Amino acid sequence: MRTSSTSLRVDEDIVYVAAGSYSAVDPDGQGIELDVGLYDLTLSSYLFDSTQGSLSTPNESFTLGETGGDDSNTSIGSLTGMLIAGHDYAYFYSALIAQLSPLPFSDATASGSVSLSFTPIPEPGPGLLLALGLVGIAVIRRRRTAA
Repeated sequence: MRTSSTSLRVDEDIVYVAAGSYSAVDPDGQGIELDVGLYDLTLSSYLFDSTQGSLSTPNESFTLGETGGDDSNTSIGSLTGMLIAGHDYAYFYSALIAQLSPLPFSDATASGSVSLSFTPIPEPGPGLLLALGLVGIAVIRRRRTAA
């Protein structure tokens, strides 16, 4: 089992995008699960939580945000959105492959990756502010000459 959790606080509004996948190569269909989520600690609510589990499907694959698996499928929220300045968040993932039958454990392997990326929301740059100022001056001049 692989698990990870991290907490973060953002000082400015920021866009997030979550992505990932997890696959098992297992002819016997052991238990496999992928659970990834982002939780707003300030508001006590999930931005997203994606859980997929399988108990007996050989060679199973999951993609974050989809509904794969023969046992559990939960998808709450959105894999893209905005983190709010001043809020605290928890990002977590858990991925596992486990023997469920009394038979000897096969040579099952699993691999995958998950990511959470951020893009700052651009503030209006000096060029945009200058252009808006020039438009404003042109409008004022036009009104004065029309009067």
